[in-house]
Amino acid sequence: SAAGATAATGLRTLTRIEGRVSDVLVTTDGRLQSNRELVDALVRDTGVTEFSLHQTAPDRILCMTIRDGGWVGQEDKVTEFLCSMLGRSLQVEWKIGRAFRPLKSGKRRYVCSPVAQSLLAHDRESGMFLLTAWPQRVLHAA
Repeated sequence: SAAGATAATGLRTLTRIEGRVSDVLVTTDGRLQSNRELVDALVRDTGVTEFSLHQTAPDRILCMTIRDGGWVGQEDKVTEFLCSMLGRSLQVEWKIGRAFRPLKSGKRRYVCSPVAQSLLAHDRESGMFLLTAWPQRVLHAA
């Protein structure tokens, strides 16, 4: 369930996580951020669905996209948006390829955050600390 909108972003922070824990993002000041509203806003504002975000540290995120139909040419806009949502000290890196490698499940993975997973994996009895988080992979141009 959501705790309510934050004053700065209008997006909700979460009080309880349900579902895949590595799909949650972490702000640069350590708050958990719902990925759903962030992804929906990115799609709405850019018109792009060919992307994946991989958060490797609280202040670092890798944006993966494709050349045709991706964020190429919108990098500054996306970077500004992510910094406004996750924190001004966020460092945004880019990886651009020709396509995404399909997941075995056939699903699309927009967000992967081992950072959030490690924050949420405090329950040693559940075994969550043993989990790994795998991002969607972008294939480089040949």
